[in-house]
Amino acid sequence: MALASARQWTPILLNASRIPFDASGGPSAMPELGWTAEDTENMRAKYVKILSHTIPELRACNLVLYMDSKIQLTNAQAAGMFAKIEKASRGMPGGACAALVRHRRTFHGAFFQEVDESYNQPRYLRFRPSIDKQIEHHRQKHESFDGVMHLGNLHVFNLTHADAVRLQNSWWEETVTYSIQDQLSQFWQLEPFRGCLLSWTSGDW
Repeated sequence: MALASARQWTPILLNASRIPFDASGGPSAMPELGWTAEDTENMRAKYVKILSHTIPELRACNLVLYMDSKIQLTNAQAAGMFAKIEKASRGMPGGACAALVRHRRTFHGAFFQEVDESYNQPRYLRFRPSIDKQIEHHRQKHESFDGVMHLGNLHVFNLTHADAVRLQNSWWEETVTYSIQDQLSQFWQLEPFRGCLLSWTSGDW
């Protein structure tokens, strides 16, 4: 589910089955894994989550709030959230490109905490060889495995900001390269955009 905002906001419920995800092949790092029917359904939902700038129903919006079915917000909470993001954005050079909610995981070891939990979930387990390949790729680039993990079920993108589109595209590319575990992919793609990100705790919302 997405909530779209210009100066006012409108709830938009999207039918993920109509999203044009290409189900041929598999993650590009290990295409032999292929996509199962369940993976395809999952990736269509992630297409909505990650690539909101490509969704026709959302292109006229300034701010787009994504939340999955586990999240419930009142009208007042949603309006307050948008107002707070717009206010914070005015204090940032160039404005905010996105607002994310920090995961409860600790800074040191947060990434591998997420990896370990992923390996215990059936929907991610078969992607273990590809996730291992993802880890090795970033290890060879000498990137730090310390950092903040963010929730995958709630975020806001400012579609008027050019870096929001760049971040969405790079997040999606990392995801389809390795696995359906988009939180791991998001972790690696945030660093170039730190200057325009609002990274809040759940209480800040």
